[in-house]
Amino acid sequence: MTDASVKGHGLIYHTDMALREEVKSGKLKLVLEEFSPVEDGFHIYFPNRHQVLPKLRALIDYLKVR
Repeated sequence: MTDASVKGHGLIYHTDMALREEVKSGKLKLVLEEFSPVEDGFHIYFPNRHQVLPKLRALIDYLKVR
């Protein structure tokens, strides 16, 4: 998706961290900044189940610590 956006084929919604170099070099331009979230960090969305798969639980626990 990043390559397509750099080539002018549309917009991309991604983290600042992932596109830092492209924006800094001028390959990409920030748009709609007033609508962008201002919170730092990542968000994880998953189904609310009583039994979460152990792999997913391990990832969630790891991310909470960080």
